[in-house]
Amino acid sequence: MLDLPPTLVSEDAEDADAVKQRNRDYTEFCSSKMGSDNFFERSSQTLVGEHKCKYTQTDTNKSVNKGTIATTWDIYDSFSMSNENRETRESERVDYLTSTRNKQDISEVTMSRETGSGISSAAETDADLFMLKTESNLEKILSSEAFMKSVSIMERVIVLNIFQPKLAAFRGLHVLKDPDSEVRPGSEGRITEEKGHYLTPTLEPLWTFVSPLTRGHNITCMTWNKKNPDILAVGYVGGSSGNPQPGLICCWSLKNLVWSERVFSCHSSVTCLEFSSSNPSHLAIGMYDGAVAIYNVQVGDDTACIANSRDCAKRHTQPVWQVTWTKQQLQLSGEEREEVLVSVSGDGRITKWLILHNDFNCVGNKPQTDYRLKDTGIYVIGTWDGSMHKCSLSNSDHFLDTYCKHPSPVTHIEWSPIYSDVFLSSSSDGTIQLWKVDTLNPKMSFTSVQSIVDSVKWSPNCGTVFAAIYRHRVEVWDLCQSIMRPTLVHHAEPGVTLSSLLFAKGSDSILVGDSRGEVTVYKLKNFRVGKPKKTESTCVV
Repeated sequence: MLDLPPTLVSEDAEDADAVKQRNRDYTEFCSSKMGSDNFFERSSQTLVGEHKCKYTQTDTNKSVNKGTIATTWDIYDSFSMSNENRETRESERVDYLTSTRNKQDISEVTMSRETGSGISSAAETDADLFMLKTESNLEKILSSEAFMKSVSIMERVIVLNIFQPKLAAFRGLHVLKDPDSEVRPGSEGRITEEKGHYLTPTLEPLWTFVSPLTRGHNITCMTWNKKNPDILAVGYVGGSSGNPQPGLICCWSLKNLVWSERVFSCHSSVTCLEFSSSNPSHLAIGMYDGAVAIYNVQVGDDTACIANSRDCAKRHTQPVWQVTWTKQQLQLSGEEREEVLVSVSGDGRITKWLILHNDFNCVGNKPQTDYRLKDTGIYVIGTWDGSMHKCSLSNSDHFLDTYCKHPSPVTHIEWSPIYSDVFLSSSSDGTIQLWKVDTLNPKMSFTSVQSIVDSVKWSPNCGTVFAAIYRHRVEVWDLCQSIMRPTLVHHAEPGVTLSSLLFAKGSDSILVGDSRGEVTVYKLKNFRVGKPKKTESTCVV
């Protein structure tokens, strides 16, 4: 059969424009030769072998699907076993397969050779034999530590791929473009950022830390790990505040936003928690029944609790409102120079705990009516009557000074992470006061609504930015922008009570916990934070 390609091309063809351009180039080339001494015409004959298509007819190729599975453990066992055991195992396997195949060959003699059923049966025999040996160890493999670690890594990779735009916005990185997407991701975000100069500041939700175990629990406290800023510990209260139930502790990671890395059950509701600086894996918690415990977050089973004051004779009799790690002063004995745990309870005591032989040892009690403490040599404690007392770790018998401004109970005291002598106090009277340690009168007073201020937090990134949480709203203040009203106000959904607040380290984001058991991560959108110098005039009027 002769197959000659055509010399004509339709004008509607895809390469019509290229053919026309090639013809125009050839015409110009021919016209340029006319009257030129560099060219002359001469007849010649060129033999070109034409392409031909030759068709042949053959039998249909038959194929048989055959598959096998080789796990990491099979490969390891194959290389680990001795040569004698390997030869014995292979001989037994060959004998078994040979006998099985002979029986199948006898029963399948009458079958047609064209169907390929004999080959398929042999392949199925190999697969069945392998599956028979694998199923016996399947449960052991699935429950092994190595398998769980591999699955955890795979889950993290998938989650990071899904939440990449959100995590990029959280860390201030560029959003990766999806080559399969028609609309480039991030293009709308860039347009919004260009117009952001004319928009008001707002909180943009990125994602939510929530799981079926935490739904319905009220969030009481949150803290970041002091060595690994990607680890977040959250404390939960079960039931209402008047009838508390066993609580939960969840350790979330920014590498897995859909499920917590660790979940610990507590015999009482969790009221406060904090990571240790010397031992980043140690998490101290305070509970509603007055107990103090330390958990090792590197352990995921029941042995994670390494110390508990539940059975201690000097345990607190009222809820523990704060726990903090502190180091002893140099003049103390060498045994007490290491980091110790200090707890503050509603029973009016500040208690220092040491861990001896995996158990708590109470080494100091200071009777006071306070429930807030700061980990410094000079600390301030708040009281139910609204007064605050300045104390020192070196003098546990007397107060150094007393700050009197709040007429109602003090709900929170927060030291500035940038200015060591500046702190904020919030109260149920609806006010926030800015103090300096050496001054008994507040430098500034902030009031927006007549509601209880549950907590106040300084931003770790800017010395003039702080946030306050009310029952149904969150306020972010920037003292460089205004000292009369908050720069940003975010209202909670109807029926939701906001209960906890925390700034993200190294990011313009804020975390808010609520009564539904959800920790929502918000991005400070259109919130332009200035860069004030670290001077006294920045925070003090």
